[in-house]
Amino acid sequence: MHSNVSTDTPKETEPEAKPQLNTNVSVSSKSCGMDLKKYHDAVVSISAKSNDDAKLTIAKQVADNYCLTASQIKVIMEQFNTDKTRVDFAKFAYLKCDNRNDYHIVNDTFKSETSIQELDKYIQTKKF
Repeated sequence: MHSNVSTDTPKETEPEAKPQLNTNVSVSSKSCGMDLKKYHDAVVSISAKSNDDAKLTIAKQVADNYCLTASQIKVIMEQFNTDKTRVDFAKFAYLKCDNRNDYHIVNDTFKSETSIQELDKYIQTKKF
């Protein structure tokens, strides 16, 4: 029987156990300002909150300070519990998205067609 307890000195380089999240997303070739570690830490922080209001506050802070890819926005949206919050964040993050041509992928996070239509209506008002 193997024990998880080590009698050796604890490794200082090992971070605390974090929830396993799928933050494997492609990053644009342009320098967007948020490296993968910062992004992963942001998603972990968002997912650790118990309610959507707190999650949305952190997600908006992240999107306000860094440009994100559509894939990164999608992963953040997956942390929310309701379509209402997903739509709110998707609208907020749209103009901060590095690759808006791929923004359609965020629709996969919605549970209802109405949410997809609401986001699409918003996006149509923001096109140049």
